[in-house]
Amino acid sequence: MENTDVFQDLSKFSYQIIDQRSFLKKSEVELQVKFYTFWQEYWDQVLTTVGIDDRIDPLEFFQQTKVTALLYKNEIVSMHLLSLYDRADFNTHPYFKKFDQGFIEGIQRLPIEKILTLQYLAQNPKFKREKPYIYFPMVIGSLSVLHQSYENAQATVSVARKDLGISNALSKMNFSNFQEDGVFNNTPVSYQISTQPKIYPSELVEKMTAYFWKNRIEFKEQINNNMEVA
Repeated sequence: MENTDVFQDLSKFSYQIIDQRSFLKKSEVELQVKFYTFWQEYWDQVLTTVGIDDRIDPLEFFQQTKVTALLYKNEIVSMHLLSLYDRADFNTHPYFKKFDQGFIEGIQRLPIEKILTLQYLAQNPKFKREKPYIYFPMVIGSLSVLHQSYENAQATVSVARKDLGISNALSKMNFSNFQEDGVFNNTPVSYQISTQPKIYPSELVEKMTAYFWKNRIEFKEQINNNMEVA
């Protein structure tokens, strides 16, 4: 889909956040199901493409702290799942099993009490174009790292695909490798961390990120919509 025109009117977009720590109303559960269906279909296709027959446990979606989505009108453009973990989780939670012991020991030496994780990026192919290169994942990734300070976390972690350029994009957002690159789900990945992540360095991405964050829609019991992009 050629989307030069969609950038011109950002009011047609919405950045929506479901905080799954909250009790959700019926309408919010319906939205959650819509997001889950998109996520499930996207990741089923990804796993098929890389030759994996198994499917991701639905709990990988529903146990995340937050489900975030960028929508154009009512159509999902990009999604990112976010979770928060305390220091006590570093040695026990299944998420950290994908990291080597050196990574765990390294972050335990840092003054980190809470970590934000970026997981399961999903992109609607209708909104992907090559030039300029996939802006929307960069935008939702930039929005995602803003949750670090918003949630009083001290670092953000990601297992980022190298073949899609995600690890390279994160390196431009002040992420660095904390262990040797590896393979996860049959794809090459980088294990990356940042204590001070930044918005992707593009004028358009910065403009879109600032607009969407300011106008974000949060589904949770207590809403604080006064934070601005630093």
